[in-house]
Amino acid sequence: MRRGSTPQQQQANKRKLLLDKALQYKIDKVYFNKLTKSENVFNSEGKEISYLEVTNEVPKPKSFAYCSDTAYFKELVNYITDVDLLYCETTFLEKDRDKALRTFHSTTPYSVVYGNVEGLEVAAPVEINGFSVGSIQ
Repeated sequence: MRRGSTPQQQQANKRKLLLDKALQYKIDKVYFNKLTKSENVFNSEGKEISYLEVTNEVPKPKSFAYCSDTAYFKELVNYITDVDLLYCETTFLEKDRDKALRTFHSTTPYSVVYGNVEGLEVAAPVEINGFSVGSIQ
């Protein structure tokens, strides 16, 4: 992975056990963990119980990507697609674009380009020299 991108994702969640239903189906508590791992179990009467009957899906884990202040390169978008939050650090405003290009840094408008990637819910560009924090979406 190139400098400037650090995608992170929460651990995948297990399914949520519906305790009342599990007890209604006469499932021994020693099998609850298996159910949350999407495994079918047998109840006290020997009947196979589908995990779908006694568990619910949990929301998709949230993910984020952090782009340090680095010059724009289009391949970066490959690393930050399908994230919920994109945090873009920039040093220079557009008026200082020539300095940014000479020093391989980013400008705030390029964080907007990053912010238009597929699946992104929120983008948060941060200007270090401008001392401001803003949200694209």
